[in-house]
Amino acid sequence: MSVREQSKVLDGYEFGDLIRSSTRGLALNVDLINALNVFPVPDGDTGTNMLLTMQAAEKSLDKIAKDSSVHQVAEAISSGTLLGARGNSGVILSQWFQGLAEGLANCTVVNSQDLCKAMVAASRSSYSAVGSPVEGTMLTIFKVFSEAIIKAESKAANLADLWEAGYQAANLALAETPNQLAILKEAGVVDAGGQGFICMLLGAQAYLSKTDIPDLPNAPQLEPNGKLISKNFVEEAEHSDYGYCTQLLISGDALIIDDIRHHMLQSAQSSVVIGSTKQVRVHVHTADPGSILTYAITLGALDQISIENMDQQRDEFLQQTSPASTSASNSSLSAIITIAIGEGIHELFRSVGASEVIEGGSTMNPSVEQIVASINQANADNIFILPNHKNILAAAKQAASLVEKQVIVIESSSVPQGLAAMLSFNPDYDIATNTTNMTVSLNNVTSASITKAVRNAKLKETHILEGEFLGLLEDQPISTNPSIEPVVAELLGAVQIQDGSLVTLYKGQQMDNSTCETILTSIQNSYPNVDFELIHGGDPNYHLLIGIE
Repeated sequence: MSVREQSKVLDGYEFGDLIRSSTRGLALNVDLINALNVFPVPDGDTGTNMLLTMQAAEKSLDKIAKDSSVHQVAEAISSGTLLGARGNSGVILSQWFQGLAEGLANCTVVNSQDLCKAMVAASRSSYSAVGSPVEGTMLTIFKVFSEAIIKAESKAANLADLWEAGYQAANLALAETPNQLAILKEAGVVDAGGQGFICMLLGAQAYLSKTDIPDLPNAPQLEPNGKLISKNFVEEAEHSDYGYCTQLLISGDALIIDDIRHHMLQSAQSSVVIGSTKQVRVHVHTADPGSILTYAITLGALDQISIENMDQQRDEFLQQTSPASTSASNSSLSAIITIAIGEGIHELFRSVGASEVIEGGSTMNPSVEQIVASINQANADNIFILPNHKNILAAAKQAASLVEKQVIVIESSSVPQGLAAMLSFNPDYDIATNTTNMTVSLNNVTSASITKAVRNAKLKETHILEGEFLGLLEDQPISTNPSIEPVVAELLGAVQIQDGSLVTLYKGQQMDNSTCETILTSIQNSYPNVDFELIHGGDPNYHLLIGIE
């Protein structure tokens, strides 16, 4: 069967080519997507993360037979994106493809009705994967596309017409994202993940209509910065409450993952549910693990059950008069994996006990597969992961849900937070105590950073000029100036540092020693009762990372 402009059906090989063409649409516009960062800093890599996720899907496609059914192709894509996902956008995209595969179950070929059903399943799957879905993001574009093709299905003469109707509606929805999220309107950009999906739709449309992939219509006039950069935007929200940490694997013949997710969300303070129609892995924090097991046993066979009373373990520790009295039965079974960029920061994490440091951070977010490999290689049954960046958190959680080991993701969002958490880890303490101590420690850290703006912008009352130093406090722009010294001073002033505090400055790759010493002398004179420390970090994008505790 060959693809024709009037084609109404695709076989598995053609469906795979459709996905490859969507990846090409993404690749052609990756720099533009990266530039759609809310803040004009060199850490917008939504396009890069989505492209690397899709390239992982293509590698999976290369491994299957050319005569595979549509469902087999969709399963291969889902598997590839699940492990290859990078950043929040990649993780959400992988969940979209998981839903697509579920929607195409038993499909040897795909017609317009099959496609509509699958797109609805894909959209629902992506929404379910995010703890607190936010409209005005790529989730909205998924939903609008699926709704539009359903409306157009009865009138569309072929798949190209159907896809075009969905694309047009999705493109209009993308233009509305600034009206749904105030931060986008303020920054003058549309949602980067949504723009990435539009590029994928455009690439697929070119395949269906047998045309070249056109230039992106109404493309935002932004200057790409030419770097592999990262963006913290759509973020999977999972509460880190205690209670009983309950994990299990459910095996069955026709598991409905959406129903299981819904039940777990209603029954637990925190839930991660991932898998397929045959196997579902559940990781929840709940006050009533019995009800979780009672529900799960009605669905199929249970395996790999783990229930840990984290509250009790924490309370027992706090009642002890000496840390030495805490049980050390699992002291040799824990390891810490951390994610960071910069040779100095790598060395620092290793020096304080990290078992492995994965390269990644504000740029080059590691894939789920990389994190899984590090977990499996670690010579320990219990693994703590420190993501150290909000855009890596979702991938770390997805990796944790795919392995049999006990994995605890400590939600550090910066290098200073990660190091504070590391320093509070004690191998003689149990998992719950270390989890408590590490979380408390990182929450006592205020993080700041300084970089150079990559474009002109205005955010709230801050006018930002390209090339000027930009100071961010907890990821919010605070100060901008042609010189770095006033930016440091204004950041520290905004924190209202107390006497006795410790301020650590991590020197970036672009900072010279002379400037650092000048800054250090100045702030020591301004805060004589505060301890300051200057450490070589080597971050390639940020001139200074600052931790205040």
